Amino acid sequence: GLINFVDEKQGFSKVFRLSLACAVSALYLTFLVIVKPYKIKEDLYFSAISSFLLVIVFGLGDILHICGKAEGGADNCTEFVGEDLDAEMTAIIILVLVIAMIVITILFMYFQKNLLPIVRLKSTKNLPNLELLPSHKYHVFMSH
Repeated sequence: GLINFVDEKQGFSKVFRLSLACAVSALYLTFLVIVKPYKIKEDLYFSAISSFLLVIVFGLGDILHICGKAEGGADNCTEFVGEDLDAEMTAIIILVLVIAMIVITILFMYFQKNLLPIVRLKSTKNLPNLELLPSHKYHVFMSH
């Protein structure tokens, strides 16, 4: 969000803001992979996939901006990206793949959640009522 404040007047027409967003997203992805700040593996995976998708989208924005129809767009595109690349079609294909990856991730998380075991009372098959008084910090379960 703070990247929106970089070059507020003409930032939308420059490639610097997109490149900065791509670099910040890549840095955050690196942080996630090294530090692993989440206790639950699925949260870490979902966050890493989201950051990876952001890097891809910002990179596509860079390519589309460089290959734009503005002054010298075709020359810049062949110089930085390559001759054989149709930037718009490539961006559409990659965005469809990104959307498919998001849908697959959401479906995986949905089915993974439904496979987790749930503790229920044997007599009523209901979830246990684990109310905790404000003065207490922990529940204790004693089996014997």
